Amino acid sequence: MAISPLAKRDDKNPEINQRFQPIIAGSEMGNGYSELNDPLDQRGRFEEQQKLREAGDEEAQMFDREFVEALEYGTPHADVNNKIKLVTFETPNTFVE
Repeated sequence: MAISPLAKRDDKNPEINQRFQPIIAGSEMGNGYSELNDPLDQRGRFEEQQKLREAGDEEAQMFDREFVEALEYGTPHADVNNKIKLVTFETPNTFVE
């Protein structure tokens, strides 16, 4: 959980996250994961990350109260903008306002 605090836990094994890294010819080509959408679980992970950060881990996530609050309201996942941009770049002569 420490490496991917925004990824869902695996249903069969809660000790691991649902994430993957495609590797081609020995090089990492991406990083993917199932987004965590449980605000209580996310709050707990942010609290763990904040403790690590306060202990000197510069790579640990900061606690993001607004993100947790958005999850409580059921905000769509954060990747929506990236998908819109991808469609925009792949579609010729498209105007998105």
